[in-house]
Amino acid sequence: MSLILNLLKSQKIMIAGGVILVIVMIFIFGGKLGLTTTERILISALVLLLYLIWYLFTMMKEAKSAGNIEQSIGMQADDQMQSLRPEKKAEIEQFKKQLEEAINSLKKSKLGRGKVGKSALYALPWYMFIGPPAAGKTTAIQNSGLEFPFGNDGLKGVGGTRNCDWFFSNRAIFLDTAGRYTTETEDRAEWISFLEVLKKNRKKKPINGVLIGIGIDEILGAQPEALETHAKNIRQRIDELIEHLGIRFPVYLVFTKSDLLQGFVEYFGDFSHGERSQIWGSTFSREQQNNPDLKSVFHQEFEKLYHSLSKMQRARLSLPLKREQRRRVFLFPHQFNSLRDKLNYFVGELFQPNPYQDSPIFRGFYFTSGTQEGIPLNVAIEKIANQFNLPSLSEEEGEAQLETKNYFIRDLFSNVLISDQNYLVGQTSRMAKQKRILRYAIIGLSTLFLGLFILGVSQDFVGSQIQLGDVSESVENIKDVDWNADPLQAFNKTDELRGLIEKISMEEEESGIFDWGMDRGADVLEPARKLYFSKTESFQKNYLYSQLEKKLKGFVNGLEHPREQIYNALKAYLLVGDEFARLDTNSKKFLLKEFSASVDDRILKMIPASTERENLRELIHNHIKYIISNLGMPGNEQIKNNAQLVKSVQNLIRVKPSIESVYNRIKRTGMEVLSAPIGLRQLLGTGYSSSIKSDFEVPAFFTKNGWTQYVKNEIENESENPGKDDWVLGESIQQTLPKAMLNKDEMSKTLQRLYFTEYNRMWWQFLRSIKYTDFGNVSTAAQVMNNFSDPTNSPLVLILKNVALETTFEDKLAKLADDVTSQGSSKPTHPVDREFSNLHEFVFGQSSGESLGKIAGCLEQYVYLAGVLESLRGDSEACKNYSVRIIKQGAGELPTAMKEIQSSLYPSLLAIRKIFETPVKNVWLAIMRDTQEYLNAQWRLRVYDHYNRTLSSFYPFTENGMDAPLEDFEEFFNPEVGVLWTFFNDELDDFVNKDPWRTNKWEDVGIGLSRKMINALSLADDIGKTMFKSGVLNLSFQMKPMRPVSQLIGGQKPIVEQIYLYINGFEDKYYSGSPYWIDINWPIKRGKAGAKLNISIRGQGSAQEKNFDGEWAFFRLLDLANIERKSSRLYQMSWTFAKKNKYDVRVAYELRASSTNNPFKQGYLKPFNLPKKIN
Repeated sequence: MSLILNLLKSQKIMIAGGVILVIVMIFIFGGKLGLTTTERILISALVLLLYLIWYLFTMMKEAKSAGNIEQSIGMQADDQMQSLRPEKKAEIEQFKKQLEEAINSLKKSKLGRGKVGKSALYALPWYMFIGPPAAGKTTAIQNSGLEFPFGNDGLKGVGGTRNCDWFFSNRAIFLDTAGRYTTETEDRAEWISFLEVLKKNRKKKPINGVLIGIGIDEILGAQPEALETHAKNIRQRIDELIEHLGIRFPVYLVFTKSDLLQGFVEYFGDFSHGERSQIWGSTFSREQQNNPDLKSVFHQEFEKLYHSLSKMQRARLSLPLKREQRRRVFLFPHQFNSLRDKLNYFVGELFQPNPYQDSPIFRGFYFTSGTQEGIPLNVAIEKIANQFNLPSLSEEEGEAQLETKNYFIRDLFSNVLISDQNYLVGQTSRMAKQKRILRYAIIGLSTLFLGLFILGVSQDFVGSQIQLGDVSESVENIKDVDWNADPLQAFNKTDELRGLIEKISMEEEESGIFDWGMDRGADVLEPARKLYFSKTESFQKNYLYSQLEKKLKGFVNGLEHPREQIYNALKAYLLVGDEFARLDTNSKKFLLKEFSASVDDRILKMIPASTERENLRELIHNHIKYIISNLGMPGNEQIKNNAQLVKSVQNLIRVKPSIESVYNRIKRTGMEVLSAPIGLRQLLGTGYSSSIKSDFEVPAFFTKNGWTQYVKNEIENESENPGKDDWVLGESIQQTLPKAMLNKDEMSKTLQRLYFTEYNRMWWQFLRSIKYTDFGNVSTAAQVMNNFSDPTNSPLVLILKNVALETTFEDKLAKLADDVTSQGSSKPTHPVDREFSNLHEFVFGQSSGESLGKIAGCLEQYVYLAGVLESLRGDSEACKNYSVRIIKQGAGELPTAMKEIQSSLYPSLLAIRKIFETPVKNVWLAIMRDTQEYLNAQWRLRVYDHYNRTLSSFYPFTENGMDAPLEDFEEFFNPEVGVLWTFFNDELDDFVNKDPWRTNKWEDVGIGLSRKMINALSLADDIGKTMFKSGVLNLSFQMKPMRPVSQLIGGQKPIVEQIYLYINGFEDKYYSGSPYWIDINWPIKRGKAGAKLNISIRGQGSAQEKNFDGEWAFFRLLDLANIERKSSRLYQMSWTFAKKNKYDVRVAYELRASSTNNPFKQGYLKPFNLPKKIN
């Protein structure tokens, strides 16, 4: 039974049984799953192979770990010998040799062979025996009943175990650490190193347990202080092991030399061998081990042993015994019980919980006896004697005993220790926490990967189903496609299928390790593609290929087309037909361009809306691109060309060759081959700045890379073979060639001249295309100029450097050396270098190295400007003051920078000058923008808000408003100290010219001044001139009455007897006599402020008077008048008094102003209105 239990405890046996079970299940259930016998055998073989691989790996791992332990012991021994005196080395060498022989002997033992040689040190359980010297530990091991292949005397350790004894049995390894009972500082580091080796190479269980051996005589003869010392020493050794091994192991407390209790031999002497092999003690259960009060657990179990002895007492006393033997048998239970207090105290101290340290597992306690030596102690009698003050038992009364029997040892080792070798060893809290975190991490990752797997499979399955459904739906939709009836609908329907095909193709190309096998896209891809080609066949023939033929036939029949168009059409016609083999990436791009243009002309005319037209254009291009990309695939084969048509077209467009036509052919082909143009982004790379823009890109054909990779070779080839074949034209050009084409050098020079002339034009066009975005405000401009002024990373430097490199074909150093040798001119001879020589000198100076030329001076000016902008940043008033200095004096960093830039650049570099001048102008714009913000803010604060608060809602600026207080009017409009003109003089005077009203500018830029603002300032200026004299509000004028004019009413004219005029106390009564001038000063008051005009009509009395109160009453009266200007100073003002069927009289006065600047024209003040901001 025990054999079966041991087998069940073996992990390898359990795994082997599981493998056998899996194989049996494969054969039983494989048939039901549709597996053939061969398949079941193969699967079973695979399972068995995996098991064998695992088993071999485990064996190799165990052997390696055992070898590491053995190697560590040997290395520590070598280290020890190096530090010893010569006379000691021989002794240690002998110890090492004996230890190695013991280990080798163990390897050759039965268990060693079963564990594949070297694995024995790993596979066997390890136990450490801790206790004071001469405690009977060695005797216990020697009497354990285990087999020791190298003898059971124990071997002296070396290195970290130098103070220990080794015992190698066939079932376990014991290490008696008696020599380490107290702390040994000299070998502590080596001991700890030895423990680390065990921890590393026996990860699950570095040791299987610890035995604590202490003799009964040590307990009986010790005082509490001595017991505490023993407990402390032993606990320190245990804690040391726990700390460095990282596990909580079972601890077996063994009380040796139990025979020294008087009566032990007499009590157990008649036991048989089997009875003496049994266990005398207690093995604790899990529940007992987890009890925090292990002292009470020990006490309870000890009591059980005592009661057990007491029960056996009668049976032992019934046997025939001598009188002394009977006495000892009778007293033995009491002798045993007398140990209780000291043992309780010892156990309590030994297993006392420590909140800062993990506690060991108290597995149990046991009493043993190896050899019966020494005089038994009569503890009970001594205790009674001491209690009653009786004389002690003399030493002679005790008798020494010598017996070779061993008691209660064999089963302790065989049935407890060895059986417990697979006992669950607990980890320390720190190690448990680490492994718990690792376990949770593994569980989390496993869950995550499982979730991802399930998600991937489900998504793949669902996606595949959706994909198949989409394909089925799309196939259903295109069944009724009719290109002749509704081409627009046909485009949309077939495009849906095309999109699905491309999507499936892309997914198939990208599928890899995450393809879960649920995708069925590949199964439908080819049929779907064939269906698409069959449904678009009509489109291809009618809109692509037939159009080419139609165009070519029309040309043959006399329709005029540019030769270039016909050449391209013929080329496209041949590429989709007889010359299909020439189709490459560049040719496909050419076909896309040709076909798209042809289809666009026909179909897009059907769509009126521009938005829909763009959408349709993209859709058409997608169709054409897909058809061309898959030309030649099943269902999309190339067409059969009309040979006669091709030959006719070739004959018509074949012209007499010329160097220009050869160049055009090189250029045409090169523009197709070299398709990546160069623009700002390519020249700047990572130094790209959004502050610079350009709408032009230089074709790759006109770059140095284009020259070296394509153009140069083509020119050489064409010059070598001027009659080169043109496959589009179908035959060699072996007609009579011009003389220039027959001369290889002449033709090469002409082709180069044509190329480099256009090359130069392209790069100048690019430089002229460079523009700048608005710098915004001063803060943004500062950042831009800091960027521009960096001599290394400035985008301007990068642009011009790269342009210079693209326009440099000569080796400058070699050219300079040749010039020095030949004393010739250093001017460049290459047409591109010669064209851009001034640019090269501006960028690099006289050298072609990394140093900068005159461009450095421009960048230096940018540095100054950046500094100015930094000082102005966030201070709009400072911007205003700075701009005043520039506008008034033309002085400052900006004018200086502009002059320096203009003087640094040659007249031939106008495009470059513009590139460097524009940032300066943009800086000025940014400063003026902040200046404008400052002026607007001040305008609102000092003028606009004041006007709104004091005048805008009052008369005369609001017709029905109350009269504006004259003090407020004067405070605002006074030309000397008024609010408006004080602001103007403080803030605007330097920016605005009054005669005529316009802004002062630098580089055609000044502040913004709106038309409303100009009108307001102009009127305010006029108000100051007309209504103020010497800084005081005063109007001096004269008024003279005129004879009234009456209209007939009922055949009679009413007779006006009197006209009465009142202005601020100035009165005039006119009685139809000779008119006269009245002097009036406004707003001087001689009486009540107001204005009144009235007439008296004979027989009817006073007419309804025109009467106004207030300081502005006179101007209200003028508002009712009809004013007619007679001269620059003279006005006629008339009022009408009328009453139905009573009278209708026109009363008039002449008004003579004191100056030509006067406010008496109709509604003079009403137009005045201040804008909220200046610009």
